[in-house]
Amino acid sequence: MVKLDDAQTGQHLSLFLSMVLDTITYTSSVITKCQQTLPPNNLSIVCVSITEQVEGSLGAWTYILMWISPQHLQPALTLGSVSVVLPVAHKYGFTALVRHLVATVDCKHLCPKPADPNADAIKWLIMAENLGLCTLEDVCWEALESWSGQELRMAVMGGEASQDMRPEVELLSQNAVCKLLELAYTR
Repeated sequence: MVKLDDAQTGQHLSLFLSMVLDTITYTSSVITKCQQTLPPNNLSIVCVSITEQVEGSLGAWTYILMWISPQHLQPALTLGSVSVVLPVAHKYGFTALVRHLVATVDCKHLCPKPADPNADAIKWLIMAENLGLCTLEDVCWEALESWSGQELRMAVMGGEASQDMRPEVELLSQNAVCKLLELAYTR
């Protein structure tokens, strides 16, 4: 990996993003030409396929573009940035990037009642299940299994006085909910 100072990183990123913008400009000129030559139904198909190709936040795509750039720039990762980039990278099949992002999530950073909502192990477990990322699920379970019964009950129920499960918990598979409740009430 090439180490660059902030000025070099900015220059490389600027150059790379300008190439992306040139591609977008070219694409819009193709759409304009298509608009002039194709019936409206065909044009809408072209536009829909282009729109579907850019789902995800600007932050997620900035990170992905930096990852795939020839300089392979890697900005600093936080749990928050990983939680934004991971679903987009997974959806578009950036397998190496997904492995890299999953490897950055450490069970020591996931908390039962986190001050930082990005460190909520249950939300990470939901994401892992939804994306089918077994390695990330294992990290989440490792974190959850290290907590006391009271910490787990608070994480599952959303607080000491609550009698209902947090709405997020219901997004987990039935097996995961059973395992969570078993952990929470047998300790």
